[in-house]
Amino acid sequence: MDTYPSPNECLPFIVYRDQVMAESKRIIEFLSTEFHVKLDTRLSRLDRATGTALIDMIDYSMNPTFYRIAFVLHPCVGTYMISKVLGIPKILARLAVRSFAADMQASYNVTAYGALTPEQYENEFLRDCEAVEQQIGDKPFLFGDEPTSYDCAVYALLIPFVNMKNYAEVSDVYLTVAQSPILVEYLHRLTERAFPDLEELMVATTVARSEVADSPASLDLDPEEETAMGDEDGRVIRLAY
Repeated sequence: MDTYPSPNECLPFIVYRDQVMAESKRIIEFLSTEFHVKLDTRLSRLDRATGTALIDMIDYSMNPTFYRIAFVLHPCVGTYMISKVLGIPKILARLAVRSFAADMQASYNVTAYGALTPEQYENEFLRDCEAVEQQIGDKPFLFGDEPTSYDCAVYALLIPFVNMKNYAEVSDVYLTVAQSPILVEYLHRLTERAFPDLEELMVATTVARSEVADSPASLDLDPEEETAMGDEDGRVIRLAY
């Protein structure tokens, strides 16, 4: 969960070769161009405008609220997340949460967002969730039967809610998302589409972590929360989440 390499010290961000990029819109535009992925060719100008508004809403409202609740208001949630992702003891995860929360709060204090009370930014988050639900409606994805780059941005923000289990109960914000049939089913559809081999990947990841833990060299390694992904040309992209 180290955000220091990020240009704006916030998530999401990616490290690709010698480039570091933050913000959902820039990341998606770069990856689509670099890997020649065309997700939005059938969208109308109105669809694109709506999608851009959704991404801005996520980057500047919903995303900060998610982390502010998890690391400042209810640090038990952040501790659980970091401990699970990094595979470290909860006491170490708790120390990491304190450090992250202090840095995050300092950055928020110099913005208008930092002046909002918990009730205010939680209410804004709930209204934003309703906007996402309305956009999905009875469609499989935001703009129809096929996912778009805008679905990717929404997915990146909301997928942690599916894995929160009982920790979702610490906040009305988290619980609302975790219990929303529209959002949960939407996230499941995106997971199936984006990661059809998810179970195999999870098994491979577990095996790899076990091998690293059993290796003498592992004593010199620091745990990281980044996932390395490579293509056939040997290019590697590291995603922070």
